Amino acid sequence: MNYTNIDICSMALLKIGANTISNFNQNTAEAKISKSFYKIVKQKLLSSYPWTFACNLIQPASLDEPAIQGYSYTYLLPKNILRIISCGAGDNFSDISYKIMKDRLYANSDIVTIKVIQDIDESQMPPFFINLLVDFLSYEFCLPLTEDHAKSSYLNQVCISQERLAKLIDAQQKTPEKITKFSLIDCRG
Repeated sequence: MNYTNIDICSMALLKIGANTISNFNQNTAEAKISKSFYKIVKQKLLSSYPWTFACNLIQPASLDEPAIQGYSYTYLLPKNILRIISCGAGDNFSDISYKIMKDRLYANSDIVTIKVIQDIDESQMPPFFINLLVDFLSYEFCLPLTEDHAKSSYLNQVCISQERLAKLIDAQQKTPEKITKFSLIDCRG
C-alpha cells in the first residue's frame, strides 16, 4: 500500500491518542503540528543513515564557472539531495578530494560520480521505514499535543529500538562489504 504524508501523520497522531487529519491546512492543533514537523522529521531520518532505498549514484552537471581555490572543476548538485555520502571517479570512491558549498561541488576530476541520499516520495519508502517515520513523528508530536512527559520518554525509547531494527532490515538488502585490505590480516601471511 502506498501511504501519503497525511496517512503517515495520522498514524503518528493515533499512536499518541490524538485526532487524525485529512490535510495540513485544517484549523486544528494536530494539522498545524503535523505541517510544522513532518518534512523536517522525514528529511532528518532519511539523512541520518545511508538507507538503500534512498541512496543513488549521480553524475552531477559540470559547470563552466571558476572553481574555488584548490579545485579545478565545479559541478551543480541536484535539488533533492539531503546528503552526499561519497564522491569519486568511476568505481573508485576514495581518490577524489572534494568540497561542497551551497549547491556546488568542487573537485579535481573532470568526471565525478557522487553517492547521495535523496529526499524521496513516500510511495518509494518500504514498510519498515514508514513504521519508523510514524514512531519518530509520534515522539515529536507527543509533547506539543499531550504535554505528557512520561509518554514522550516511552516513545523516545520506542524510536531507539525501532531505528536499530530498521537499520538491521535495511543492511540485509545488499551483499555485505568485504574487507579487502587490512594491515592485521596482511601481517598473518
